[in-house]
Parts: sequence; structure tokens; C-alpha cells
Amino acid sequence: MNLIFMFLLPSIVAIATLPFIPNRRIAAYYSVLLTLLSFISAIPLIIYSYQTAEPIFFLNQWLFCDKLSAFFLSINTFIATTTCFYGISYLNNETKSSLYRLVYRFYHTFFHLFTFGLSLVLLSNNIGLMWIALELATIASVVLVALYQTPDALEAAWKYLILCGVGVGLALLGTVIIYFAAHQFLGDDESLLWTSLITVVPVLPSKLLAIAFIFLFIGYGTKVGFFPLHNWLPDAYTEGPILFVALSSGLLLSTAMFAILRFKLLLADTSIKHFTDNLFLLFGFLSLLF
Repeated sequence: MNLIFMFLLPSIVAIATLPFIPNRRIAAYYSVLLTLLSFISAIPLIIYSYQTAEPIFFLNQWLFCDKLSAFFLSINTFIATTTCFYGISYLNNETKSSLYRLVYRFYHTFFHLFTFGLSLVLLSNNIGLMWIALELATIASVVLVALYQTPDALEAAWKYLILCGVGVGLALLGTVIIYFAAHQFLGDDESLLWTSLITVVPVLPSKLLAIAFIFLFIGYGTKVGFFPLHNWLPDAYTEGPILFVALSSGLLLSTAMFAILRFKLLLADTSIKHFTDNLFLLFGFLSLLF
């Protein structure tokens, strides 16, 4: 059985079954069990990815795992597992009256939907699927920000949705530009695959690639929290539960950075290589300074 499928299967089972478990204590332990299974199944996938030079493919090459994916996957699965364990006591001891039974019931579902979306981003060989997966994680994280259902929490969730939604829209525009630029050299499906794009990207128009990377950098950089695209962070971290803060700072920001790094590596052998380096240095320095 494919190692990628074995890793994703527990999350799929969790998303499909957790909404139908009304007992919040049983749901919490069931969620931990499935998260632990994902963590355990990720270990052979990570080890095998580091031992072989060729990436592991799955789903008609739409998904793959290479050394870069394996590195981020090891971080994400560890943080998700420890956060899920901590969530048992945190949610049971939560005293805020706005946490209704229905919220307890569906928190774990959106937790797994969030981590599943980020896992798809890390394992995606298809730039379109990567965008869809990050949008899926965004929608799930909006629910996590608004978990307390207070006016401030709902305002923070709305701000997060608007700013990150605009960012994801810009990232989609950059994805579309790269797709149409490569379409004349590749087929319909291959124009979206990393492994195919990297073979033709040196012959693509440099100015078009630079424009696409700017949109991608700004779009995914909104989720990374680059200055001045970080305005959603203070409200979301203040009003959301501490569980979301751990998931966002540990998983969401690093996964969005992973998406930008993928495109940067894609352009490493082009004439705009130094342009991408300078963009990282500029926004990194401004964010640190601010």
C-alpha cells in the first residue's frame, strides 16, 4: 500500500466519522488515536523519502513526497499530535460559557480538516491542488479562530477570513499565470505538476515568471505573516483558543512558507533567481525590523 495513502487515511477517517460522535470525551480520545496513527504512519514515509533519491508518487502523480516535504511533514505531524493530546485537558477544563456542546463536538472535525489540508499542501505535486488544499485549511481555521463565539472572536475570524482570502486569491492569480505560461510547452495536466514545470521553466518568459512570483509571494505571504500583511495575526492569536495559536504558528505559517519555497526552488535555474532572493531578504528584514 502506498505510504502517502497510509498517512492520509487516518485524517480522512477522522473527518468522515467525528461529526457523528456526540460524546465529547469519546470524540477527544478518538481524535487523539487517529492523530497518533497519522504520526506513526508518517515515520516510514519520512524515512523512505530521505533514503531514496526519487520522490514517492501517488494519485496519478498529483501527490508526491520528497526530502523537503518530509522535513516539513515531520514538524507538522509532531506539532499536530502534541496539540491534539493537550486539547483533551484544555477543552474539558475550559470554563467559557460560550463553548456549547456542539462546539466540542465539531472542534475535532475541523482540527483534522485543518491538518489534512496542510498535509495536502506539503504532499502536492500539483500547484492547483496545493492552492485548493491551503484554501481548505483556511476555511477550517476560520472556525477554530471563532471557537469561543464572542463578538471579538467573530470579528477576529472575519478579519482573518477577509485578509487571508484576498491573499489566497492573489496566490491563485500567480498560479494561473504560471499554468498558462507553461501550457504551450506541456499538456493540460502536466502544466500544473512541479516535476514537469521544473523541466520547462528555464525557457519561460522571465518577466511573466517575476509577475507570477510577486502574486504568489504576496498571496501566500499573507498567511506567513510578512509585514505589512500580518494584520490578522494579533486578533486571531488573542481571541482564538491557545490550541489554534499552536496550530497556526507551528503549522499554518510554516506550511505557507513551504509553498513560497516551492516556487522559489522552481525558479532557481532562471534569470530571476536573484530577484526572488532579494524579495525574501527585503520582506524578511522589514518583518524583523517591525
